[in-house]
Amino acid sequence: MKLLTENTFTAIGTQNSTVHRTYKAHDRQDETLALSGLGNHLYTRELNSLADTRKKEEVMLSLFLVAAVDKNISPDENEELRLISKSLGFSESDFYEFRAMFKEFLSVLK
Repeated sequence: MKLLTENTFTAIGTQNSTVHRTYKAHDRQDETLALSGLGNHLYTRELNSLADTRKKEEVMLSLFLVAAVDKNISPDENEELRLISKSLGFSESDFYEFRAMFKEFLSVLK
């Protein structure tokens, strides 16, 4: 598979904005579920039925951009991205291709 290589995503780290995750957890179980990413299959299933490979690549790159907005992709964010990538039907090597585009932001490599 040939991944997107356009210069669309070169502006990483040039903005000083941050992304805040917010969720409303009604009890400890809801909080655990919200943090675990187990609900992603609901979104990826729908996306798989509606989007072609190109659109799913754009989604993955967008998710990496969100994870890198603070100039650091944590191991937890990396794992979440890996799970989403797999749910969208990408192979492990496809995931590593996505991740390679953001290697300077991976905290495990710093």
